[in-house]
Amino acid sequence: MNLSILTDDELIVLFKHGSERAFQEIYSRYWKGVFQVAFKKVHHKELAEKLTQNLFVELWRKRESVNIISISNYLFGSLKYNIINHYKAQLVRTKYEDHLKVCNNDFVANTNYLLMLNELSEALNEGNRPIT
Repeated sequence: MNLSILTDDELIVLFKHGSERAFQEIYSRYWKGVFQVAFKKVHHKELAEKLTQNLFVELWRKRESVNIISISNYLFGSLKYNIINHYKAQLVRTKYEDHLKVCNNDFVANTNYLLMLNELSEALNEGNRPIT
């Protein structure tokens, strides 16, 4: 059967029943458009490819439980949220890295302070020793 002649609604029915060929047809119909929108939003080819690929992987994983009325709306809506989640995760990662830098600087400063304090203490102890 030539799946390219089927409507999206017919493909969704086959896809939800586990048809790999229906999934491949959905993928071939929509991959390029999803990638182009992703690239337009993130301005980075590899990231756009990754987001697009992850979207289709998740679609396949959720095939039995996902409620799809319009495959186009589902894909582009999911892409939107995947991009938002990517940037949220990136923001959290950046804040965490900044926090680590501050903590590391505080640790270095505290370590230097303790070393100087220890040297001062040793110098004072040497000055207080009785002369024999």
